[in-house]
Amino acid sequence: MVASILITGVSGYLGLKIANQLIEQGYEVIGVDLHKNSELSDKVSFYQVDVRRKDQLRVAFSEGISSVVHAAALVPITKMYNDYKSVNVEGTQAVAEVSLEYKVPSFIQVSSSSVYRATSDLPMEPTSGLNPIEPYGQSKLKAEEIVSQVFKGTETSLAIVRPRTIIGPDRGGIFELFFSWISESKPIFTIGKGDKPFQFIHVDDLVEAILLLAKTS
Repeated sequence: MVASILITGVSGYLGLKIANQLIEQGYEVIGVDLHKNSELSDKVSFYQVDVRRKDQLRVAFSEGISSVVHAAALVPITKMYNDYKSVNVEGTQAVAEVSLEYKVPSFIQVSSSSVYRATSDLPMEPTSGLNPIEPYGQSKLKAEEIVSQVFKGTETSLAIVRPRTIIGPDRGGIFELFFSWISESKPIFTIGKGDKPFQFIHVDDLVEAILLLAKTS
């Protein structure tokens, strides 16, 4: 029997890559998002869903889903601060509770390293203290607390992933400009002395980690 995996935020940068990788590997993929990305494989069963709406989520769910990858979120670049609680917190709770209704064996929460405290002690470690200082990080930490509570004492396996800054093809942002200057031996601007490491994760490595969790949890 082919395993079925549901991905929220499937049209986003990370969700899209996870979905297309799973399809290539022969998995059945269900994708939910507000809009369909034109680059999404036609083999993905897509549902136009607002993750805050349980009634819409239930249409996409089925008893056969083996894992849910919750990647849907409003990110800082949107600057939609008033909606962080609605989407990142309440949306996460809705997805988690519907997953529990359908007895999904595995739930993967894509969180963020923004849940850690501000510190000059770098590189950041998994044991670094949690104390987000801005609205996005606060919403992601609250979402972690919610999924931990929803699945506490249940048979659902919960994994929380906190990636650092994600880079990859078409995802360079301001760093793409910096990398270009460096490759051309041009000077770049720094904040402070410029002696602190900056942590990245390549999208392919992150996708590989999430796929392993989805298959083994």
